[in-house]
Amino acid sequence: MRPRKARLDFNQQLLSVVNLSKTDAAVTTTTGATNAITILVKAGFNFNGADLQGIKVPGADLSEGQFDSTLFRGADLVGVNLTRSWLRQADLRNAKMEDVRFGELPNLETGRWVEACVYSPDGKIFGVAQRGGGLIMYDTSTWNMLCQVENVRDAFCVVFSHNSRDIVYGCNDHTLGVWDCINGEKVFHVKGHTEEVTSVACSPCGTQIASASNDYTVRIWNSQTGESVFVLKGHTHKARSVKYSPDGRHLVSGSWDGTIRFWDPETGEPGVVVTPPLGGVYSLAYSPDGHNFVCDIAFSPDGRQIASGRNGGKVRLWDVETCLSIVEGLVLKGHKQAVVKIALSPCGRWIASFSRDETIRLWDLHDTDQQYILADLDEGNYSGIGDMMFSPSGHQLVVVCATGHVVLFVADTQELVQCRKLVWKEAFQKVAYSPNCQQLALGTSRTIKLWDFVSEEPSAMLDGHNGMIVSMAYTPCGQWIASSSVDNTVRVWKRQPEDVEAEVAMESWLCVASILEFFNTVQDIAWNPIVPMEFVTGCQDGSVRVWRVLSYGEGEGEGEDEKGVVVKMQWGTNLGLLCASGLIMKDVGGLSAENKKLLVQRGAIDDYVTLGEGGRLDVEE
Repeated sequence: MRPRKARLDFNQQLLSVVNLSKTDAAVTTTTGATNAITILVKAGFNFNGADLQGIKVPGADLSEGQFDSTLFRGADLVGVNLTRSWLRQADLRNAKMEDVRFGELPNLETGRWVEACVYSPDGKIFGVAQRGGGLIMYDTSTWNMLCQVENVRDAFCVVFSHNSRDIVYGCNDHTLGVWDCINGEKVFHVKGHTEEVTSVACSPCGTQIASASNDYTVRIWNSQTGESVFVLKGHTHKARSVKYSPDGRHLVSGSWDGTIRFWDPETGEPGVVVTPPLGGVYSLAYSPDGHNFVCDIAFSPDGRQIASGRNGGKVRLWDVETCLSIVEGLVLKGHKQAVVKIALSPCGRWIASFSRDETIRLWDLHDTDQQYILADLDEGNYSGIGDMMFSPSGHQLVVVCATGHVVLFVADTQELVQCRKLVWKEAFQKVAYSPNCQQLALGTSRTIKLWDFVSEEPSAMLDGHNGMIVSMAYTPCGQWIASSSVDNTVRVWKRQPEDVEAEVAMESWLCVASILEFFNTVQDIAWNPIVPMEFVTGCQDGSVRVWRVLSYGEGEGEGEDEKGVVVKMQWGTNLGLLCASGLIMKDVGGLSAENKKLLVQRGAIDDYVTLGEGGRLDVEE
């Protein structure tokens, strides 16, 4: 590996080439600057806060680059690739941006829940099925609406015919239909299934339509008349996916019964039945590919092992490096239904699991034949497990319930030491131990309540999220908490000094920063035990990001406010989407109207692009 000093020297040489283009417009200089900045971005160089005013880097590949608060005023960015880049608070005033690529189009806001969407095979039409809002077809060259079929209220799945003329839809009201996109008229709308239609497919020859349903059957229909040709029976659970082979000789269906079944579409005769080892089949592509639903996973404290819960009620231990079961055949069996919650003790000895069979089991990894049923919720006064967690020492397991109960077990003795229903009238969704084991953070539908195991009332309430709490974590010092919610934000809370003059001592916490730049829910948060005030987030948008909490003046970043705290992103992987909140793009040259709308949707500031109500792009009809 290149020595660190040599790498730094090389980076500085590349930066000097980029900066030279500010004053030298020669082709050789701009070409060199374009290559230099491309190399730096691909090497992971962080340009946050950099002064790049007036640089000339036409055609540079800046995709996935980090340019938060970067100055691009007057820069030549013609033809630059900015796909998945971070441009928060970047200043692009007077920059040249002809043919800039962001890799994304503006959002289409239909105003209703979208159940399914599909492109026509020729790519000219985009079809959308809305919950309670019918079908909408868009012209992909202009994204103007072609037509809206309002009398189809419950479409759940859609597919185009192979000639791109017709769109086939299956509905929650057990019906199936075909719409002619060219003439704008219904071909047919028929009922045959007795439960929801979950998947539809068109045969390559265009003469058949196949449908799968929650009634356990697959049906084949005449695509011209809507006549039911065959009812294919064999699945013993909901049929969730159906596909024709590319040559049309086979029809394949997948079901929650865990099987993939092949059929002859010409005769309706059953063929081979495949049973993948992964459980229920949710989706199929040709060749057959079933997708397993893993209910929950947990890492061991040293990060070398994973415990996973599965639909079959089993717990399995895996080696992270090899992705193989640690001991061949080591499967912890006992639950009768799907395992939905897993917790590993910090000491590495215990696994706790909760199943839909309403039992909590404790497994001793020092003796894998040993297991204990800690609780049977069918026999207790509490139910609806929200979360469970071992104490930092690993000696205790706390379980919180939707009924408002907090249940405490001792792992070594399997003793129930406390089962208490708190009178706060809220269901508990998440739990986190303080580092000194003297306090619990309890996540509810919108708030975080701190409890000391004794009091009737919470010692503090952290109120600010606008949705269910998903994750919480204390810093090792116990003075800070980071939390996430289904509102797609992360909040950082700080314990405030006690008021010594107050008659009643009351713990006080303050939200000192909010991070808004997530495109989905942050599922987990963890503080770095080595680097102070650094935490990592894992998000459903596919990204992993590392953040640093700084005092005001140490840096700039998301979350800066009057509380004197700044939360700055250090680095991230798989950031996934363009991020442009606070980007200034006034008087940029050559930026297309489509890209302007995209940037404004992502939070950019511009005087002459107007969005509809709620910040959406209004779709012209």
